Amino acid sequence: MAIVAVVPGALGKALGRLARELEPDAAGALPPHLSLVGEFAARPSFLPLEQHCWHAGHETAPFTIELGAPAVDEDGAVAYLPVAAGGEDLARLHERLLTGRYAPRVAAAPYTPRCVVGPLGAHDPTALDELAHQTEGKRAFLLERFSLMARYPDGSWYERDFYTLDRAATTA
Repeated sequence: MAIVAVVPGALGKALGRLARELEPDAAGALPPHLSLVGEFAARPSFLPLEQHCWHAGHETAPFTIELGAPAVDEDGAVAYLPVAAGGEDLARLHERLLTGRYAPRVAAAPYTPRCVVGPLGAHDPTALDELAHQTEGKRAFLLERFSLMARYPDGSWYERDFYTLDRAATTA
């Protein structure tokens, strides 16, 4: 399983088109997303984990994410967009999801908020530049939900459940 925030709306669709262009054979891969908790093993009953996710969403107000220009990771295997704004909120949600009795158990690792578009295969090297141009000034969105994703035996992913961020926003 994994816990991710799938990029919504027109930006998510544009990133999805890029993902298919970069790796046409990646059907069943996670859609462009912000990873909140990387892949972990879970056993039934999933109810405590699902309740834990519900509580984490219920205790978090929606927040704005702004993504930077598309890039390729150091290994050259994955296209991503760095988080330019909202990273602190993502880190708090990440910590909330990893805290508590029913939190997923994952290896300790530094958390780097970023939007993973997908793996790179044979692709046109100008695709990232074209996406950067097409989305200039349009890379911000309100994060209002995250998803608990599960993996089928064939390696493809599906959304098992989703959780809305719904804590009432307060102002001082």
